[in-house]
Amino acid sequence: MELFHAFGINIKNLYGATEMGIITIHRDGDIKFESVGKVLPDCEVKISEEGEIMARGPMIFAGYYKVEAEVFINSV
Repeated sequence: MELFHAFGINIKNLYGATEMGIITIHRDGDIKFESVGKVLPDCEVKISEEGEIMARGPMIFAGYYKVEAEVFINSV
């Protein structure tokens, strides 16, 4: 990213996942190359003791169409 920025190409670094959407992004003028940016509005993010990224907000996947929530309980 630093190379692109050196040539005036403004590339954004962000963080998201398939069932989560984007939860962090760099804002113009606030880019730190070792970071994935700041948390978006309406999103809460917490890092667990195990290092798991936990997020909640309107961009989080709510479930599959016509699939009961019980399917996902203890599925891992």
